[in-house]
Parts: sequence; structure tokens; C-alpha cells
Amino acid sequence: MSLVHGDPLDFSGLFKLDVLVQIDVATYSFYEVGLKKFFAFSSGKELIFIYINPQTGRAEKNYDWDFLDNPIYCMCFEPSGTWVLMISEQKVLLVPFLPLFVPQNAFDHKWSLSSVTVLPLGSIAEATSVVFWLTKESENVVIIGSKTGAITFYSLESQSIVGECKVAGVITDLQICYDDSLDLLTLLVSSTKCHHWKLVLEHRSFGYNWLQQTRAQNDKDKKDSFMSYIRQLSKDKITLLIQGGSKDDNKAQTVEYVLKPTDYLPMFRQGSNNWALTAQYVNGRHFLTAFELNEGTMILESPEEDTPSRTLRPKIKKDGQYIQGLWSQRIIYLLRKNELEIHSSCFSIIQGEGLLGTKRDFTLLWSAELIGDIIQAHLMSTKEPPPAITGWQQPTFMCDLQIPRFNLEPCLIVTTHGAYVLSTMCEPCEWLVGLIMRGCTGAEQSAAGMGAPVGPLLRAAADMLMSRGNVAPAQYLFSLSQSPSDGWVARLGVFGRIQEITHYKPTSNLGSLGNTAVTIKLLAFLIQMRVREDKKFDKSIKFTMLNTVELQELTSFAAAIGLWDLVPAFSIQRGHPNLLLVAIKSRKDICRGALNILLTYQCLVPLLLEENGQWLFDYITDKCDQFDTIILKVYD
Repeated sequence: MSLVHGDPLDFSGLFKLDVLVQIDVATYSFYEVGLKKFFAFSSGKELIFIYINPQTGRAEKNYDWDFLDNPIYCMCFEPSGTWVLMISEQKVLLVPFLPLFVPQNAFDHKWSLSSVTVLPLGSIAEATSVVFWLTKESENVVIIGSKTGAITFYSLESQSIVGECKVAGVITDLQICYDDSLDLLTLLVSSTKCHHWKLVLEHRSFGYNWLQQTRAQNDKDKKDSFMSYIRQLSKDKITLLIQGGSKDDNKAQTVEYVLKPTDYLPMFRQGSNNWALTAQYVNGRHFLTAFELNEGTMILESPEEDTPSRTLRPKIKKDGQYIQGLWSQRIIYLLRKNELEIHSSCFSIIQGEGLLGTKRDFTLLWSAELIGDIIQAHLMSTKEPPPAITGWQQPTFMCDLQIPRFNLEPCLIVTTHGAYVLSTMCEPCEWLVGLIMRGCTGAEQSAAGMGAPVGPLLRAAADMLMSRGNVAPAQYLFSLSQSPSDGWVARLGVFGRIQEITHYKPTSNLGSLGNTAVTIKLLAFLIQMRVREDKKFDKSIKFTMLNTVELQELTSFAAAIGLWDLVPAFSIQRGHPNLLLVAIKSRKDICRGALNILLTYQCLVPLLLEENGQWLFDYITDKCDQFDTIILKVYD
């Protein structure tokens, strides 16, 4: 696990990668019901079931299985999670899963709860993928993909094959994609070399069902009645004429579907066919995530729509090692051959400069290497964040903070040698507040990377610092939270620098330190002088060895915090009067201390004349009615 070199952000304190199971994975299945998670892993030698309930924790069962007589080609879970369905040699096996872990519950007794149910399948080519289709009419249909490209529809009720179709090539994956907004159920078929097909199974609002239409078209006895409400366009294409179902119920809608799988490459993805497609369910919404493996473009889409709902472009390596991309609201998971990358969704937006008006040249937040080659990854559901506490109260712990909380969806990564779960060590918002409190570099960038509002985080950090007695930094952060967002990056960066150098403690005497350590020590002195009146600058410190860059740092910092009496010590007295002018020009307004220095040190006059110091004289003329008599006498 590592942070990419050159990346200014460090998320190693937030993300963690846990081992779920260590096994040589030949086939597997993952399923969720709410927050309950179901896992089945097969290596060809052992079969492992894992059940995770947030209330009772994790339970694991090493299932006794005869792989010689019942080889497992592929498997999936039944929609309730009660059984795991396996495709074996000429048979379908229904293995009780949930009764192994929750025996006291009452289950729907469709099949045996204590032993394996064996259903005859017949002779089909070796299966590579299987999905479960529970139709609107509650018919249990298993869809099986094979190495020959054949797709078989098998009914568990009739124990027979009820439909077939075919694609060109070896089927590597079948996915069910359900579009909530369209009430549309689509079968997504993936083959080698990133070739994809789609087959519309159901459009429930229009009463369309692929099985019913296929049966009706093939049933000659029903052909006359079928043609009375369906006009056949071709051998493989039908059109449904639906009355209503739109905003204007008086208008007829025409819905056209193909009864065979069709190449799936929408117009907005025509530039490349090197896409990895994943059906996702995030934040109560089903959609497809299409990830272009070479350029890194990520598109959220519906199989029925002609325009993408969102397009992102995380910055990726151009080495052709990517295999999958997953989107969540705040972060993007990208899978390489044996590596997981976490990118910022906010930083991956194509249009616009991004948050705080700064253009990002990176999107990667964190990465981790895994053991084995990655097979596939899945987003996992997470609990909703707790509701906000009403009414302010002084925080004692991070959980007391009143901040807009959110959770990041965990990610399951399955490799050839096991399964891993990527999650967070704590709540992201609490971690961000901790960054701000400690003055860590890039705190505001880290918040922007996860789309977290900086203002409430600043107020929460101020509350926590105040409760711990750190009044000065608490007041600074609170005042910063009340200011406009412009300048948060710079001002929080200054706060982080101040926090770091005030805690600086040298391990030896000052004379033996290098230039950088001497500069840090002097900066710490300046801060202590600014916040504590009893602190005096030690003029015996020898800093003649400091170079121009370090002297400019000290000069600008002393000017920024108003220690004008010390500004000449780091510039004019070191033989670099130009550093003082640079420090003054960096300020928007010339304060009394800066003006007094300009009029006191005559060595600055040649520099002002050399670089056209008319700006200074114009400023004095314009502000002369606001100066006190001391300044005016010096000017005269």
C-alpha cells in the first residue's frame, strides 16, 4: 500500500485493505440483501461460505463438497440469499446457504433447506457465468452463459430450458442491469476483447417480457392472436404499441426491441470499443459504469438512453493494465492487473476548474497492491450516516462533532489468490477534521478530493480545539470558516505551516543545525513573539550562512505577521534590501510599519528609482490625509 510519489495528499491514515479470505479462487459469487452480505468461494478443492450481518458479525462455513462428481463451473445467489445456485455437469444444484447461519428463521420452502436440491439441466456447453432472473410474474429463471457463446434460459419451476440465444465468442460474464427510472431490466453479455451485447428482458411499465414474446412468436397456435396487437417487423425484431405510459396518456408510445442480443456500443462511446462495463447499484439507483481502459474515460449510462448521465476522466497510467472501473459519489475505484487505485470523483470532472478554482493535475488519492491477479471488484453497501445532532454542544469526542457526515462505499476485490475488502479506518469527516486540527499539509485539498464542505469542517475543528483549551488556533479556524471560500487553500496552508513549526523541537544546539533547520527555528521564534509578549528575539543567533531563499522566507513571514522591527534584520542588514521590497509588494495594503521602514532606510531609494517606485509616491500622496504627524515629518 502506498501513496503515489509526487502526490501532495496522504490518505494512508484513512483507507485500509483487509483480507476477507485466502483461497485460490476458481469461481465465486457475491450478493447483498440490505447490509447483509453473502459470499461463496470455490477453488475446485474447497468450498467456503461467508455470511456477514452488521448486527451479529461475520460467520464462515467450510462446506463439504464432492468436486469429482459435482464440479462447480459457476454460481450465483437466489434473490433472497437463502440458496446459492451452482451450475455443474448437466445439472443445476441449489445449496442451502442462509439456513447454515440463521437456522432459527422461517424461510420460504421452495427447495430443500437441509440438503442439496438437484435439477436436471441436460447437455450444454461448459458454463462460464450464471445470473438469476426473477420475472415480474415471479418465475424463477436461471440464465447461463457458456464458452460457445450460447445463452440458455432455464426455468426452475418447470425444470426445463425455456429459451435460447447466442453471441459470437466466449462469454466471460453475464450481468443483470435494472434501470429504476425506466423500469427496464437488461441482460448485459460480455465476451473476450471487451465485446459486449445487450438483451432487453423486461420493460415492466409496457408489459414487455422477452420470454413471453419469444414463446408467443414461436407458438404457431397463438400467432393469430399475437399479430392482433404486435406488428412483426422482421424475424428478430418486434414493436410494441402501447397506449399511455407517457406524460400524455392520449398518445401512443412505440417501443421497439430486438429478440436477439445486439452489439452494445452507444453513440457517445463510438470512439473506442475497449470498454469494461459494470452494473452498479449506488445511492438507490441502478446504472451501468463504462470505463475506457486506455484513456480512462468513465461514463455512467442506462442501456436505454442515448446520452450519458455523467462523464468523468480520472488521470490514469497509459500502460494498458486497467481491467475495471467502479464509480461512487465521492471516489472512483480503478482496478489494474494486481493493483487497486482510488481516485477522486470531484477531481475527475472533465469540465470546469474544480473546487476552489484550482486546476488539479492529479486525481489519484491512494493505491494498494494485491496478491494475485484481480478477477473482478464490486461496490458494497454501507450504513447511512447518523442524523445530525440538533442544538450545539461542546464536543468531547469526534463523534460529538456537528458535521455533515458521509460514508464511503467499501469495495470487494476478488483475485486469483483470495478476496480483499477496501474500507476506511474511521468516518471520513472525522478524519478530515483531525487533519485540519493538526495543520496537516493539504487538508483543504483532501476535503475537496472527497467533496466535503470545508466550512463546516473548519467550524468542527475549531470546536474540538476549543474544548481542548487551544484557544488561539480555534479562534483562527472559526474566523476562517466565516470568510469567503476564496483563499482557503492559501490560508489553511499557512495555518498548517504555523502548526508544524510551533511544535518544532531541535535535537541539538542551533550552531550544529543546517540552514533549513535554522530557518524553521527562526520561524518558530517569530510565531512565539507574535502570540506571546514576553518572548524576545535573540539577536545573538548567527544566521549569516542563510541563503537568499531562506532570508526571503523569514522576511516575508515577519512582514506577514506584523513584526516590522525584525524585517530589516533579515533583509537590509544581511545585504539584501530587495527582499524587503518583495515582502512589501506581496501585501495588498501598505501598513504603517512597512511605510515607516521605506521612509527610514535610504538604501531603498535607489532600488525604488531603479524599478520605478512611482507606486509608492502615488500611494503616499493619496493617503497623506490619513497618516499621523510622525510619518508626514519623515516624508517631508
